[in-house]
Order: sequence, then C-alpha cells, then structure tokens
Amino acid sequence: MSNLTQKQEAFCIEYNRCGNASDAYRASYSAEKMKLETINVKASELLKNGKIAVRLKELNQAAVTSSVMTKQEALERLSLSARVTVNDIAEFSERVVGQDENGADVKETIWRIKNSDEISPLALSAIKSVTATKMGPKLELHDPQAAIKQLSDILGWNAPTKINADLNARTTVVIKDMTGKKPKSA
Repeated sequence: MSNLTQKQEAFCIEYNRCGNASDAYRASYSAEKMKLETINVKASELLKNGKIAVRLKELNQAAVTSSVMTKQEALERLSLSARVTVNDIAEFSERVVGQDENGADVKETIWRIKNSDEISPLALSAIKSVTATKMGPKLELHDPQAAIKQLSDILGWNAPTKINADLNARTTVVIKDMTGKKPKSA
C-alpha cells in the first residue's frame, strides 16, 4: 500500500473490481446510514485523492499485465495442442452385438465425450468444436500439425529460407525514382 488507510486500500481494490465508485465506497466504508448523495460525494472525493489515483493506476496496470499472455504461456498452449489426442477428450469401448455366420463376435465401438471435469482445462482448450450430427456427436480438435508448425516458426526450428535478390534491378528502380528519367540499360 502507498500510505493508504485500510479502508482506502479496500476502496481501491473494490473500485478496480467493479468500476463504480459509489459501490466501492459502500463496500469499504460504514455507509449503511448515509444518504445516496453523501455516498456519491464521498466516493467522488476519494477518486480525486492523489494517493488513491496512483494506487488505482497501479492496480489497473497489474490487471492489464496479468491478462496478457506471455510467450511462455503461448508456447505451453501450442505444445499442449500438439500433444492432445482424442483419447484425452473421449473414452472408447467395445461391446459384442452378435455373431457373424462363422460364429465370430461382431463388435460395436462405443465412444463418449468425457465430462468437462474429467478433462484438464488445457486439454479442453484443444477442442475446436463439438457438433451434433445425424450420425451422432462430432468432435474436432485443433490441428496438432499446425501447432507444431507455429512452434517451429516461433522457436526458429525451420531451416533458413534462401532469398535471391537482384540488387541491380532494385538500384535501377531507385535511380529511376530519384531522377525521374529512365536509366540506360546495363
């Protein structure tokens, strides 16, 4: 705290959370017996206090900073997306539904999408879509190959790309642009 009272700090935290000075004042101070106008004036006075303004700016900056994804978080998310398989999202089993003409078991594969509390939050983020179709649910995951490609681009795993540049052609264009005349051919 920057030399604020406990109530002022509580006001700042509540104001940062809700964005309403009067509500923040009510939550931080004993305002049960106060008139609405008095609460509004007191809340406005707090917002004009220099120390409170500085603290609100600090809290807002901290909130913005914590909401921006870091490079490490992005790499972890892409890595997980590349590693998640359908088995992390769904369960598969078989059951015998009969026998064929040779007496061999005829099996049916049954699958179900796991409940959300059975799937890790990061694995849930690998789900691109779940749709209902005539044939049953359709589960689509984000493309793991695309995640690997993005990782390799970010981390520089790809071989350098060879670029051929004709510097004479560029020089000709520059000379033409600078003089306004068509240059003599070389």
